[in-house]
Amino acid sequence: MVDIGRQPKSPETTLAEKELERFEAENEGLEVIEQKPEKDAATGNEAETLRWKIKKDLPNIAEDIKEDLVIQKDVEERIETIVNNFVKSARVANFDDEKVQQIIGKSKMYIAKGYPNIADEVHDRILAERDRWVEESHDRGMH
Repeated sequence: MVDIGRQPKSPETTLAEKELERFEAENEGLEVIEQKPEKDAATGNEAETLRWKIKKDLPNIAEDIKEDLVIQKDVEERIETIVNNFVKSARVANFDDEKVQQIIGKSKMYIAKGYPNIADEVHDRILAERDRWVEESHDRGMH
């Protein structure tokens, strides 16, 4: 006997069901933003409910911000160390133009490593340091 209530599934129906299952799995636990907040049972006040939810989430947000600041400070310290090392190399080379160009060229590799400002910073700092070095040399009568 043939079951009339159960039709064989077409490939389109099977694909749509799989897509719906994947969508539901990916979005499990997410709240719909358009959904109105639940009323506080005690006060019946939506604003109070929102205030409570924000206070509940605030410590987590503060921790995330602190973590981001620590990471940012660490990155800034690394950049400063890298730039200082390049400037020291230029100083040791007595700011020879060819050596300075090589140092600036090497500093550009940090752009690929996610530090886009290093090459510009190295260039600016070496020039400033070289100008100061030249002035000090003139003041001491070396040139």
